[in-house]
Amino acid sequence: MNSVNLQGNIASDIELKAVGGDHTLARVLVAVDRPGKDKGRDFVRVTLWDDTARNVERFLHKGSKVLVEARIRGNWYAGKDGKDNLGMEVVANRVTFLDDRKAA
Repeated sequence: MNSVNLQGNIASDIELKAVGGDHTLARVLVAVDRPGKDKGRDFVRVTLWDDTARNVERFLHKGSKVLVEARIRGNWYAGKDGKDNLGMEVVANRVTFLDDRKAA
């Protein structure tokens, strides 16, 4: 099963981009606390498509709390040296807004 759940805060500005005429794309960083001995924060780039991208851009902003239900997608690309490389991205299936509306 290919499933990723991230709970954290939007850590970047949200900008929409038209792709292929019919689709809308947004990429955001989500800051997620890291538990355990090496406490800290990880910044995960999340790709959003179409309605999800538009809703996130419309209703959320940098600092908003979210739960992202996603999957990991591998992409092959040619590097500058001509060798094939594998890149990974987190693609959101669903984003739940966690901020209290009264706090906004």
